[in-house]
Amino acid sequence: MIPIHLAAILFVFIGSIYGFGKLFYSRAKSLVPAGEEQFKEAVESSTFWRKSPDKEPTADKIILYLFVILVLLFALVIVVLFAIPGTFIPYYEHEWFESSMFMVPIGSTIVPISVVLLLFQNNPIRWLLAVRKYKQGKVLFREEK
Repeated sequence: MIPIHLAAILFVFIGSIYGFGKLFYSRAKSLVPAGEEQFKEAVESSTFWRKSPDKEPTADKIILYLFVILVLLFALVIVVLFAIPGTFIPYYEHEWFESSMFMVPIGSTIVPISVVLLLFQNNPIRWLLAVRKYKQGKVLFREEK
């Protein structure tokens, strides 16, 4: 039998990734190659780019976001090694109710969701590298019809 804590953590984690995916990509119907004008418009309309003071994909920004992702990965390791196993302590001590039952599943999913979103869906390093290649003229666009 699977402990209720593990089921709750898995439910919240998978449900949150699904929910964030729907939230961020609800208007995306399909993937098609972009033309140069579409790519330029996507870069200029990005909140990430508009809040950048110098509008350049510098190595400093790439290093900063690499550091942020590494910190999140270390936090993920800490959550996996300590927070998630800590949820099973009341179960194995046969305490059927403890206040941590409500907060730990939520807290132990926020960090993994952040890592998944940053690494696989909204990776700022990958985005900065794409903008850098675009500014250098190394991006090949599809033919306009």
